[in-house]
Amino acid sequence: MRRYLLVLVLTLLSGSVFASTKYAVEVKIEDGGKLMVFPRFELSEGLWAGSKNQNCRYKGKLTKHVDGLLLNGSLQCTSPEGDFSYNTPDFVLEPKGGKASIEMGDNEENVWKYAIDVTVLNQM
Repeated sequence: MRRYLLVLVLTLLSGSVFASTKYAVEVKIEDGGKLMVFPRFELSEGLWAGSKNQNCRYKGKLTKHVDGLLLNGSLQCTSPEGDFSYNTPDFVLEPKGGKASIEMGDNEENVWKYAIDVTVLNQM
């Protein structure tokens, strides 16, 4: 019986040690006037997860950073004109998530916008 209780306690403790915080992520990318809104997806800290919109797939990963959370992302798209993929700019967010965006381009016809919204679903 003691051995069973010890195994049970160790199992419960190891589960809480390896549990990670879960987040909800929303992504919007605008490229040359075309807006891609990716359905909200959930991810656990340190693991990749993603969402698909038409012919494009966004993948992201959140990891602890000195100043909060680091979001790394990538975009892969397929189209009749050709396939492309690239890494999106990294964002450092508050430990509890938040919103961030970046805009690049030299005129309104040639603007690239990337916006994210990260919220904590559970705090371990």
